Amino acid sequence: MAALDSNLPVTVLMPMASLARLNEPVASLAVLSAAFAAAAALLVAVGLYGVLACSLAARTREFGLRLALGADAAQVQRMVLAPVARVLLAGVACQGLAAWGVERGVMGYGDTAKERYRPGSTARAKTTAGARRPSNGPGRAPAVTPPLSTNGAGSS
Repeated sequence: MAALDSNLPVTVLMPMASLARLNEPVASLAVLSAAFAAAAALLVAVGLYGVLACSLAARTREFGLRLALGADAAQVQRMVLAPVARVLLAGVACQGLAAWGVERGVMGYGDTAKERYRPGSTARAKTTAGARRPSNGPGRAPAVTPPLSTNGAGSS
């Protein structure tokens, strides 16, 4: 580090293995959250199956009567599948809206990820240029020092 810039303060030195161990709690929390999400999705699927199966079991006489009165098998299938399709489409629409809202909220207050990381885009500059640099109070040095040049020309 001293060969790059002798004025650069080095406060904490640690091996990369120690740095990787610092991220282990975050990684295990992510795995645990994914496991709970998978369990919740499985419970929702089983519950939806149960509700639809009970609904269809209660209507078997109706289906038999419609078939006896001359309804096509295709008409009865449409009667069975229409409510299932409505529930499925409503779930997909709600999930899509939730994903869109999360993407807007997490990925940059209105900028999509594609806009932010597209070459030549002003979205990245817009989100970072207006950010205030944290400071230790009025008239004091910033809490985070700006990055120094490593090309040997000094800081600019």
